[in-house]
Amino acid sequence: MSRAASLIVIFGAIFADDAWMMGATVFEDFSTNPIVNGWCAYGNTNLFAWDADNERLDVTWDSSEPNSYYYRRFPECLTEDDDFSVEFDMALDEIAAGVTPGKPFAFELAMGFVNFEKATQPEFKRGTGVDATDIVEFDYFPDTGYGATVCPTAISDSGQFGVTFNFPLALPENELLHVVMAYTSSNKTLCLELTDADGALGHIKPVVLNAEFTGFNVDAFAVISYSDEGSDGSLSAAGHIDNIRLDAPGSILDIPAPVISGEFAEGSWRVEFDRVEGVEYRLLRSTNMLDWEPITQYSAGADSTQTLIDNAAPGVGAFYRVQCRRMEGQE
Repeated sequence: MSRAASLIVIFGAIFADDAWMMGATVFEDFSTNPIVNGWCAYGNTNLFAWDADNERLDVTWDSSEPNSYYYRRFPECLTEDDDFSVEFDMALDEIAAGVTPGKPFAFELAMGFVNFEKATQPEFKRGTGVDATDIVEFDYFPDTGYGATVCPTAISDSGQFGVTFNFPLALPENELLHVVMAYTSSNKTLCLELTDADGALGHIKPVVLNAEFTGFNVDAFAVISYSDEGSDGSLSAAGHIDNIRLDAPGSILDIPAPVISGEFAEGSWRVEFDRVEGVEYRLLRSTNMLDWEPITQYSAGADSTQTLIDNAAPGVGAFYRVQCRRMEGQE
């Protein structure tokens, strides 16, 4: 299997788009603009805002809006055969369910792992219960008369659910919470822990995937504002996220990151770096950090130094990414 990863060059400033290639851990404390660390927004991007003064991500969950994600993609999918985890700090300023006329019931506040290509399709509807697949997430349903509920949730590639319902378990407002969610492949178990300043916030039953569970493929972690399309519930909430730590197998990608230099020369954007034997590279360009267009084909280069060129560089307003993968037959 070929493994792909990227680095980004923005007006001569170079940074890793995927720190997974450097190790098994990614940590984001929002002390600098998270866009330079590979984070992106999709959908209604106004629901997510980097708070530079407080060094955190401010989030609005609004189920009346389309599916929206603040996310970080991985170089390849995590599956039920991988061990992985996420932990983060979270505080809710306000939260309410049943806020939309005609949708009086609870709807989930969510954060977790998704298959980004699937999660951005028009037919992906979390609220129907049958139109969303490849998910491993933390869900919280505010109380609408049946008790606030916390749910660690896994949904397979064929729509099978692995979930536990833990209620009544209400998340306090205006208090800092620490969330840890970990999946262990050896026993196919998803565990979730919530703590506040006084310790554990109730017992949360783990999810144990049964033998009929067909597996999942997730390639991004996201703070999620799901649309309530197709649901009889709705949600409105505001809060912030901080100190996100993602852990995955170190083998997810082991291509060493090259030191890249880039410059404009005679109307072209040129990227140069020392290539790795057995690895091929290509240059991609974007104008919004969301949609990437390949500018060159994958190539391995003939010398120790490789150069990739955009002969139609716009000059301003462009972002560049160098994507690399192992050549066929390389371990």
